[in-house]
Amino acid sequence: MSQGPTSVYWGRLLPYLKPYVAPLVGAVVAILATSLSTLGTIPVARQAALTFEHLSLGRLNTLIAALVAVYAGKSLFSWLSNLAASFVALRAVADLRVAAFAHLQEQGLDFYERRAAGDLSARLVNDVNMLKDALVVATAELAPSVLIVLVALGYLFVLNWHLAALAVLGMPVIGWAISQFANRLRTWSLATQGRVGDMLAYLNERLSNVLLVKTFGQERHEAERFAEFNRLHFLATFRGAQVQALQTPVVGFLQILAIGAVLWLGGYEILTGRLTVADLLAFAAAVGVCIDPVLVLSNAVGKIQQASGALERIFEVMDIAPTLQEAPDARELEAFRGDVSFQAVRFSYDGETDVLSGVSLEVPAGSVVALVGPSGGGKTTITKLLQRIYDPTSGSIRLDGTDLKDLRLAWLRGQIGYVSQDSPVFAGTIADNLRYGRREASEAEMVAAAQAANAHGFISGFPDGYQTVIGERGATLSGGQRQRLAIARALLRNPRLLILDEATSALDAESEGLVQEALERLMAGRTTLIVAHRLATIQRAHRIVSLAEGRIVEAGTHHELIGQGGLYAQWYDRQALAR
Repeated sequence: MSQGPTSVYWGRLLPYLKPYVAPLVGAVVAILATSLSTLGTIPVARQAALTFEHLSLGRLNTLIAALVAVYAGKSLFSWLSNLAASFVALRAVADLRVAAFAHLQEQGLDFYERRAAGDLSARLVNDVNMLKDALVVATAELAPSVLIVLVALGYLFVLNWHLAALAVLGMPVIGWAISQFANRLRTWSLATQGRVGDMLAYLNERLSNVLLVKTFGQERHEAERFAEFNRLHFLATFRGAQVQALQTPVVGFLQILAIGAVLWLGGYEILTGRLTVADLLAFAAAVGVCIDPVLVLSNAVGKIQQASGALERIFEVMDIAPTLQEAPDARELEAFRGDVSFQAVRFSYDGETDVLSGVSLEVPAGSVVALVGPSGGGKTTITKLLQRIYDPTSGSIRLDGTDLKDLRLAWLRGQIGYVSQDSPVFAGTIADNLRYGRREASEAEMVAAAQAANAHGFISGFPDGYQTVIGERGATLSGGQRQRLAIARALLRNPRLLILDEATSALDAESEGLVQEALERLMAGRTTLIVAHRLATIQRAHRIVSLAEGRIVEAGTHHELIGQGGLYAQWYDRQALAR
């Protein structure tokens, strides 16, 4: 990337630094004090030469006191500047990380279908940390280094312009060397960060599907694949380390050459009587003062170039606008009944192949409609469109006659209770998971929802009851227990609309019967959309809709569809024989 766009990215950090102006000003003051303390070594060096020319105990004491004061001040102000700079950098990048995560939460499902979770995690953690390191270096190290070099150079020209000119002549060469190293570091930094994202994506996927790996006996294969990811990461990282390891000695050697030339010319000037020993020591001290700042400058430029790659990756994600936007005048329905209407809805995931082809469907308020048909027919897609996870390619979906696009997203999804075939739960307590959709729910409401979903019994059987901590992805629960928790979580919201997408598929026969009874009571008065393959789940639906290849092929009650002898009747016969 060219320098222009990179500088724009750095400029976009300013809003994240603005809230911390006070500590930033404190860092600047401490940086100035650090620079002045460092520059104070120049007159001390000159005074040392004069002291030893006319040595006395008083002058010696004064010299030592000045030397201690200068270095004590330098240490104190350096500590303060690093502390203030670290505070500002840590707060700014923490705010940036929060903003980036919040932006990710606004993205639609299509965004996550195109990107690996591990890569996004790497951007939020590794890349942001790299940016933090660069900010500390830029403020606490780079700024004072530049100031020290500029002031020291000015002093050199005042003292002896011949020597100063010779010292300055070596700087373009040193600067060129630094820029070459910086460019290579940025290239390898981007490569390394990409490898980290690939590795995290692989780890997230394999560790979350460890049962599948073990079932097929692929432990050795997966270990070999990870070793390959690790090898590629090592190569990218080590190449960057090679560049960085070579940078300091090369720049340092160039500096020594420049200093050697200056000292030779200074000695020659003393021999010819044009320079005193005291002036040469002061000159050498000024040159010496520049050595560490130039090395710091070299390292700082490398870190900043690495961080530029990280910054580019962070803002690359933050610049992606969510495909699903809320209208500026989006509103809520004050008296929401629950009428659902699909009007000539077409939808495609890839923009080419229609998953739904002109679907029109009416679901009156309080009714129960079941969607049946072969896999890939569009049943689950209909439920996602109703939640406005996606927008239709054409056509419209309406609630009480109002297009979903005209409704506030938070309000719309707050009216819907959703339970899928494999409803996830989070690591944490059972109570936290149940209250996830309605965090203000009372203990009594939570228990009532669990009882209605036939979950209270097994929850009460745990020593800690509702405060029982369940593992990541609910690993400590059975499939039926996780499903009943998900049903209770949806019911706790007391939604006007219910979506049950294979909601009872993970239950055994006994649990399914109890949950079916509870669901029938709870569906009363609510608009309910059911996707199911089990007969018991859909037989009592007010209306059954058969879908195939994205089209509605028939609709009616159970008895009507059986009488027609169509797709539903064939499916019913197969289910009946399988029981």
